Amino acid sequence: QALGSAYTVQTGEGGTYEHVDMAVTNGGPFDPKAYGGDAAKAKAVRLAFLTSIPRQKIIDNLIKPLNPQATIRNSYTTVPSAPTYAAITAANGMQATFGNGDAAKAKDILAKAGVTTAPTVRLLYASTNTRRQQQFQLIKEAAEQAGFKVEDKSAEKWGSILPDTSKYDAALF
Repeated sequence: QALGSAYTVQTGEGGTYEHVDMAVTNGGPFDPKAYGGDAAKAKAVRLAFLTSIPRQKIIDNLIKPLNPQATIRNSYTTVPSAPTYAAITAANGMQATFGNGDAAKAKDILAKAGVTTAPTVRLLYASTNTRRQQQFQLIKEAAEQAGFKVEDKSAEKWGSILPDTSKYDAALF
């Protein structure tokens, strides 16, 4: 509006795919090598970490102020408005498994896997991105309640670090 009538601004919704990628071959907490080659234990640690991520809180605190209709996306291939979305998400198990911010469930997964020391997760993200900074804080708080130690490995040129997984264990995109 401040630009005046010489400009037309079009608005609309689009799908955003925010994700956490894990390094699983760097000797870190998600790598079987960290547990003497025990792939099941490494998988359990990955599951526990993903379970601790407070996806709804991220949506509520960071996204809904901008878009009150925002929802969690529980499919990698289909957007929530697609006619097949309900059937796909009912079958894929993502909603029941990942990112519900359930510290008790994550702790239980770690305990059942025999993980007695808090796994340290080095989290890489763009230090210049305010939303990523806020997401990091929410993830750190939730994961630490679940029994993890989370280290801030943010960097201005984080993309140039991505190929070197020896510097991080998970990355925010």
